[in-house]
Amino acid sequence: MKQNLHYLIIGVAIIAAAWLLGRAYTYKYRSQDTVVVTGLGETEFSSDLIVWSGQITFETYDVSAGYTQLEKNKDQVLKFVKSHGLDSDDIVFKFVNVEKLYTSRYSDNGNYIGQYFAGYRLSQEFLIESSEVDKVEAVSREISSLIAQGITIDAYSPDYY
Repeated sequence: MKQNLHYLIIGVAIIAAAWLLGRAYTYKYRSQDTVVVTGLGETEFSSDLIVWSGQITFETYDVSAGYTQLEKNKDQVLKFVKSHGLDSDDIVFKFVNVEKLYTSRYSDNGNYIGQYFAGYRLSQEFLIESSEVDKVEAVSREISSLIAQGITIDAYSPDYY
């Protein structure tokens, strides 16, 4: 009987361990009483803030003359923006960037023989941030009219917030 008691205890221990492991497994992988949905929701809204940016550039061999011309072009852009009813406080001009330009030289048979100085490119980025969305959209659509005045300008699509 004493021998059978050891087997009985071991058997009960195995059954208890199996029951505990089974409960742990079912607890971990039990179904939740919630619904999880993944997808796309859309709603329309009116933007109340528009941010639009661009850049004016000028290329020259003389940095100081180029800076003077860039300032004139900046004044033209500012005047253009104001003519569309925007306040001068809505436009921010960033620093002037000066970049040296070089052109590669090749021999008659196509071998690279060096480069030579081709001038400077001065550029200045600007940013317009306003709650007057319609006015800024009008400026962004018509800014190319400044090209007819000799201003080199790169403009990007407005962002709406």
